[in-house]
Amino acid sequence: MIVLCTLLLVFIVLFLLPFLTFMIIFKSIDYGRFDKRSGRNSASLSTQTGA
Repeated sequence: MIVLCTLLLVFIVLFLLPFLTFMIIFKSIDYGRFDKRSGRNSASLSTQTGA
């Protein structure tokens, strides 16, 4: 039973890890674009994520 649970956890982590890293990279790229365009967009984004 414990082995099955651990295998399931490992499978979930391995399945979600690439997706999470892709989301983080995508968000960082978006922040860079907004920062280059205007400070207003990045400010609104930061306040939304902060809240």
